[in-house]
Order: sequence, then C-alpha cells, then structure tokens
Amino acid sequence: MPGSTRASLACAPRGRFANIYVNLQNRESGGTVDPAAYMNLVTQIAAAVENATDSNTTFNGSLNSGRIFTNVQTRPSSCDQGVGLCTNRKIGQDFGDVFAQLAEGYNFDGIQSPGVARQGDPAFNAATTVFSVPNFYGAHGHDSDLPSMSATFMAAGPKLRQHKTVARLRNIDVAPTIMHLLGVRPGPVDGQALEEILR
Repeated sequence: MPGSTRASLACAPRGRFANIYVNLQNRESGGTVDPAAYMNLVTQIAAAVENATDSNTTFNGSLNSGRIFTNVQTRPSSCDQGVGLCTNRKIGQDFGDVFAQLAEGYNFDGIQSPGVARQGDPAFNAATTVFSVPNFYGAHGHDSDLPSMSATFMAAGPKLRQHKTVARLRNIDVAPTIMHLLGVRPGPVDGQALEEILR
C-alpha cells in the first residue's frame, strides 16, 4: 500500500471529534484498501491518533502526557455483516473506521481568518500549522463520561433532602426525578429518579 495511503483515507473533523474513514474495497465505490489490509491500517491509524501530542507547554498543561485525544475507538474487526460494517455500543453505522475525541480545550472548528498562531508556536502557515487560536470557545461533542460534562442541577422542596450533593448527575435523570416528585409514573425512559436526594 505504500504510495496509495493518501487516496485510501478520508478524515471528517467536526467540533470536538473526528471520524477517519478507510476507502475500503466492496464498501466504498472505487475503494482502494483490500479487506485483508483494512484492520492493519485501522490499527496503525488509531495508534497514531492516540499518540498525537501538543508540545506547546503554554497550552498542554491539562493534557495527559501531552496527548490531544482522550477517546479513540475503532470499528470492530468482525461481525456477520462483514469487514468494515461492524458496529458496537461505541461505534455506530455512521462513524468512521476510527473515531477520536479531542481533549477539553481543543477544537477542530473556529479557525480565524486569517489564522492566528498560538503563543509559543511558529508564525501561522495555512499549509503546516496544526493548532491555532480559535474564534470561539464552545462546541458540542465532548466525551459525556468526563466529570466536567455533568449537568448542574439545583433543587429545593419539602420532598427533598437538605444540603445533599450528588457527585454526578445525568441530564436523563432530571425528568424521572421531577416526575417522581409530582407522583407521575414515568413510561419507559433511559434515566432514573435520583433516590439519594429524596426524603
């Protein structure tokens, strides 16, 4: 496959995550990567993404060993549907063959025009600059398992315990909790009432 790698991959970065697609034979029209080489290529891509770092010490202080991706997943290697078509709880049908989420503070969108170099980086060059100063500081797509992504929820009332702090709250637990307080029996829902705050 040397020399054909550029035609073999596509990357769709968006907000806090990227989907990397392998141009797989028998899956994509004009696919260039044969199924036997597919998993090896996916493994190599995932390893490169997992080890991608930001060496700028002005900005990388919150990163684990300088690594800019906190969550890297690959498409499962085998299933009844065939190579490159497998899904699981973390990889859906519309995901790339490699899915990667950026660490907090990093974002693929929001490049200023003209681009602005970060403090401590070389001058901005549209062809070579990897990181630049964004033009906004908020986006969707964070890892929902991060504690900082938990919802803020405050409640008071006669049916609630006073001065109770919940370590972690999911948005899907708010409606069942309110329904419990109102005496409404919920239908099938993903969340559950926060029993620890109830009297």
